Amino acid sequence: MSKRYVSSSARMLYQVFIQPSQPSTRTLRTPTAAVATFPKPSTTPFLIHRRTYAWRKAKAEPEKAHYIVDEKIGSRLINLIGHDGTFHREQRLDVVLRGMDRVTHNLVMLQPGSNAELPTCKILTKGEVREMELDKRGEKTKKQVDDLSKTIELNWTVGDHDLEHWMNRLVRFLEEGRRVEIGFGPKKRARKAEIEECENLVAKVKETLGSVNAVEWAAPEGRLGGIYTLFVDPSHEVKERLKALKKEARHGGEE
Repeated sequence: MSKRYVSSSARMLYQVFIQPSQPSTRTLRTPTAAVATFPKPSTTPFLIHRRTYAWRKAKAEPEKAHYIVDEKIGSRLINLIGHDGTFHREQRLDVVLRGMDRVTHNLVMLQPGSNAELPTCKILTKGEVREMELDKRGEKTKKQVDDLSKTIELNWTVGDHDLEHWMNRLVRFLEEGRRVEIGFGPKKRARKAEIEECENLVAKVKETLGSVNAVEWAAPEGRLGGIYTLFVDPSHEVKERLKALKKEARHGGEE
């Protein structure tokens, strides 16, 4: 019998009786082969993910609002300035919101509260709020050209308590170096003020102006009992003080 025949017979017997009982090594090589055939991960999806995240992050952080409005005021009670300038103390926030047209108006917090004082708010149209936002964004430019003015509105029959509040604000505006227009006018659905009352009110306001050496930079306009306006500038001392502070700040920035 030839060696070739024996070798062939041996291989056949091995394949029939021996090989089936041996553990297969093919499955042991499968994971290695599978790993070896994976393509190299691309960095492109990761870069796209990072760019998308950066875009979402920027979109999720809108420009911070300058004014706090409506429920965000967060106080159960507020002080409310009426359209005619009347100062109403300790008004319930929810009642004020229910009584206004929220489609066209916002309740705006003009002055935040403190431990001793409630927030001071006023109902304004959404257009007015938008204009205030734009003015606020350009506030630094306006200050640089000293063109930042304020308006105070008083009705002819304003009470002593409310008048005191407005005179305090008037003094504060003038001490900040602001030009102020003081408007007087009749209150809707209220009694008509006598000329003597109007004269006394103007005299009280001018007394306050004199206490801080404010100057009327233009002649009054209008008539007593109707629409009447005073135009007031800060005192010369205040202007000089602010000018010195600006000069000092400018030199400090150059050092």
